[in-house]
Amino acid sequence: MQYKQNMHYKKIHNITDSKIFQSKLSEYIISSRTPRRSATKLLKLLKSVDALDCLKSFPKDSRTLLSTPRSGQVNLTKVGGGEYVHFGLSTGLLHILKHFIPLQNISILNIWFNIDGLPIDKKGKSFWPILCAIYFESKIMKPFIVGAFFGSKKPYSVQEYLHPFVEELNYLLEHGLAINDNTININIKGIVANAPAKAFIKQVKGHSGYFACEKCIKEGIYLSGSISFPNGTAQLRTDESFISCSNEEHHIGVSPLLEISGFGIVSSIPLDYMHLCCLGIMKKILNFMIRGTLVPNSCGSIRLSRDQIDHINRRMKIVAQWLSKDFSRILDLNDFKTYKVTELRQIMLYTGPFIFKNIVSQPVYDNFLIFNIIMRILSCSKTVNSQNEYAELLAKHFLSTFCFVYGRGNVSYNVHSIIHLPQDAKKYGVVDNFSSFPFENYLQHIKKIVQPDSYLSANFFVMVEKLRLYKFVIIEFLNENSTEVVPKSWIKIDNNHHQFFCQWPEKVNITKYASSQKKPLDTWEKFPCCPRKFFNTYPEAKRRLVKFCETSATETEELLTSKPRVRVPKRKYSSSEEETSVISTLNKPNSSLNVKSVNHVTQHTEIQNRITNIPKPKKPIDFFDDDDDEGLQVYTAKNCTVSSPKMFPEDNTTKDYSQDENRSIYNMLNNIGHAVMDVSKELKTLKKEIHIIKVDVIKNQEILNSLSENDLRT
Repeated sequence: MQYKQNMHYKKIHNITDSKIFQSKLSEYIISSRTPRRSATKLLKLLKSVDALDCLKSFPKDSRTLLSTPRSGQVNLTKVGGGEYVHFGLSTGLLHILKHFIPLQNISILNIWFNIDGLPIDKKGKSFWPILCAIYFESKIMKPFIVGAFFGSKKPYSVQEYLHPFVEELNYLLEHGLAINDNTININIKGIVANAPAKAFIKQVKGHSGYFACEKCIKEGIYLSGSISFPNGTAQLRTDESFISCSNEEHHIGVSPLLEISGFGIVSSIPLDYMHLCCLGIMKKILNFMIRGTLVPNSCGSIRLSRDQIDHINRRMKIVAQWLSKDFSRILDLNDFKTYKVTELRQIMLYTGPFIFKNIVSQPVYDNFLIFNIIMRILSCSKTVNSQNEYAELLAKHFLSTFCFVYGRGNVSYNVHSIIHLPQDAKKYGVVDNFSSFPFENYLQHIKKIVQPDSYLSANFFVMVEKLRLYKFVIIEFLNENSTEVVPKSWIKIDNNHHQFFCQWPEKVNITKYASSQKKPLDTWEKFPCCPRKFFNTYPEAKRRLVKFCETSATETEELLTSKPRVRVPKRKYSSSEEETSVISTLNKPNSSLNVKSVNHVTQHTEIQNRITNIPKPKKPIDFFDDDDDEGLQVYTAKNCTVSSPKMFPEDNTTKDYSQDENRSIYNMLNNIGHAVMDVSKELKTLKKEIHIIKVDVIKNQEILNSLSENDLRT
């Protein structure tokens, strides 16, 4: 009963006006992500109620209820690979200024941009929005959409995609933003994007290219099956060198961003620590800990045992009990692949030094601590400028030690780029000032409310056109999660609902029917399907079917679990096979992974000395020195609410769990002490027995000697 008394229920007022009810209903449809067809069915059901006359005035279609604009009212532009709609940069800025920002004493408006692809559904990345956010009072405000691209894949032409955006932005940079008889100048802070999106809009080599680094001209090396960047010293790129294309191997085309007046395409596109450090380096380190690496390194095996992982998980559970509610609870290190970015950030900045201490090997732990200190320096407003040079030295030291700990072949684009992150922090401040976090949060909001009808419509007509040109198709049976090659005559098209159906024969000899393109009969059963690949001959399609099932998950990210109707199993590597392959590699005579060599102790000492030889800061670092800050509240025991893993609402008191923990530790040590005493007693008794046996042996030897002497005399 006490729990019910503490509950707070929202009062639901009676609605007498039908217009208010329609407004509430439309809000519910949007917030609950109800599909358009389901919402239309709901409206028809409500209109069928005879007892309520107010429901008769409801529209028949959900698009009327939600005031969805007609297709003719939206200015859609045909762009290679899909359609583009431009909502307007000035429109969004005026809306923000009128409702959220006071116009007093504002002469310059600082803005950030973000460009990235967003998967609206499971059919692929089809939605590429251009986001804008105002930088006001040292923080990035809620973004808004400037333009959006819909298509089956990313835009074919970056010039067509960015042309409306660049054109309007240049106009605002030249004339300013007019509002209430005032003109506000526009200043571009920069563009935030992940590595693939930056390579696309800058028209440069991707992160797997030899000249992929966007901040220096260092050439990558092909090691262990990938491009690596083990060396950290190279000439830095500048805006002028990018315009003149001094490093031709870095460019693949002409970027439309060069048309933006006064925009530095190198200096104004910073590195994003969310993708670079959290999703890049931190996730890579966890992957090495859980799965190990076959790349030759100087530390031997890095993979943690099951007991070590369980020990880390126990520490993570202890930490989770004392974290505030704004932190995620991470309980199992084995689930690192599904970690959110905030969870990776939590390990990187806060809990990592505790949960890894004395469990992972010392070189791995020291290398992680260097990474932790770098990010702590660049995340703190007090140290990001005063210790920036030290952070840069640490970043170079982290890169060199990473090569020794994990191998030169594992130094990817992300690991190399950390040496350039302090320079961006020197210009923009703490790394949260130029991160993708606010934009990614807004993209998730867009994903919840955007219905992919436009994409599906465009993709549907593309599929219909391909069916007209080709004879055989690899299709996916949606309800059965399988794939097969069929002639196009077996596929029926529902133009009203934008769906495909495959007529499947009742006979067993499917191959003969499909290869001969047998005309489907009316008795054949229909199955919902989706066309995937198109071919002109049946043997070619059949040959590509197996390869399609094996590679579709990595190439198109569409069929994560699909398999052919005649199952072609994928090869799975068990842990024993993996260990066998590792052992066989270690047993090779020329393998540098043979850690059991004669010089192992010398190598380990050399590695440890190199890792621990960390550069020292010129100024002392104190992350907790807040004496210079004004307006900070001083927290004492009187004005602080004590928190603990479990709160008791009846008296708002907490239990001192440290006593229980100390008591359990004491009991554990006591038990260990008794066990040691028992073992020592057993050892003493064994020593006595051994001594007695020795004495008996000596006596027996003397008796044998005396007997032998008597025999000789006789």
